[in-house]
This record gives sequence, structure tokens and C-alpha cells, in this order.
Amino acid sequence: GKLILSSPSCVLVTMVFSALIVDTSRINMARSMVSSAGDLAVNSALANYDTVLKDVYGLFAMSQALKEDTSPEQASAILNAEIR
Repeated sequence: GKLILSSPSCVLVTMVFSALIVDTSRINMARSMVSSAGDLAVNSALANYDTVLKDVYGLFAMSQALKEDTSPEQASAILNAEIR
């Protein structure tokens, strides 16, 4: 009789199955890395958010004109001046 384990079709099936497993793990790893990079970008962007805008208006935003020691009244005046 023929030996099933040494047939070329069995070797081909094993190689295709191994390739599928390797490619699937590469895809999953890439998805994980993209997700981690996105999280890192969001955390980095929100690290410098303006606390006055958050406290006064509930907005997560970055403002170059406002400083940490800016009072809510000053923030409101600056924002109203920039809107006009």
C-alpha cells in the first residue's frame, strides 16, 4: 500500500496550512500594533489639552494662546475675541 504521510498532496496541504497560520498571526500582530499606535497618538494629543477649556466649557482642546494660570474670565475673553 501507499504511505499517506509521504504523498505530495499531504506535504502540500501541510505547507498551505502552515502558511495560513503564519499569515493569520502576522495580520493579528499588525492589527494590534496599529491599535496601539492609535492609542498612543490619542494619548499624546490629549496630554497637552487645555485645562481651562475643559473646566469652563467641557471641551477637550489645545490652545496655544492660553496658559495654565489663565482665569476663566480671561479664557472667555480670549475665546470671544478669536471667534469674532
